[in-house]
Amino acid sequence: HSPLDPTFNISRVSPTEKIQTLNKFFLIVNNSHWRKNRIGSLKVWRELRNLEIYKDAKLVVVGNQLEANELEFLSGNSLLNEISVETHLNNQELTHFYRYAIALIFMTNYEGFGAPIIEANSCGTLAIATDLPVIREISNDYNILIPNDMNNVNWQEISWKLSSEEAADNAQEFIKNNYSVTAIAETLRDFLVFLCDLHQAL
Repeated sequence: HSPLDPTFNISRVSPTEKIQTLNKFFLIVNNSHWRKNRIGSLKVWRELRNLEIYKDAKLVVVGNQLEANELEFLSGNSLLNEISVETHLNNQELTHFYRYAIALIFMTNYEGFGAPIIEANSCGTLAIATDLPVIREISNDYNILIPNDMNNVNWQEISWKLSSEEAADNAQEFIKNNYSVTAIAETLRDFLVFLCDLHQAL
């Protein structure tokens, strides 16, 4: 794995503060390629807005412009005016959205690594993501994983976890310990030591 850009290693914002602000929002960081299933992430946001606590939560999409099927979905659910799209952000600008989002929504169909989840967690923000093996590996039980079809999802329970200071702390600490530049360097050092020992033993 590549080490996390140090830009994302910042202090987190309290989940309570994120909820109490007038401009609260969820975040999607993905393009509209079929593998990324951005329409699925839009559906999760719609379901979350049915909860009283999130009824006025907007959505920020970082990626390419909305496509026809996404616009049709948003229009059909009267959500077009509740969403903004940000393109071509640098990491410092992206960090601001990660840090203040209630949660990252990441309902991908296929994922090789899941960098947005790691970046969001590093900023102290949990992810609601597809339950896939690679995402389980990088989440370590701290993020909220749900099936792509969203069957039998307890949305109220999700809102409780998103309000947890402990979950946000644990996710941030896990990323620091496993994906920071220091952590990756230590892993590489240990591997090189192992190779040297193996070579001497042969």
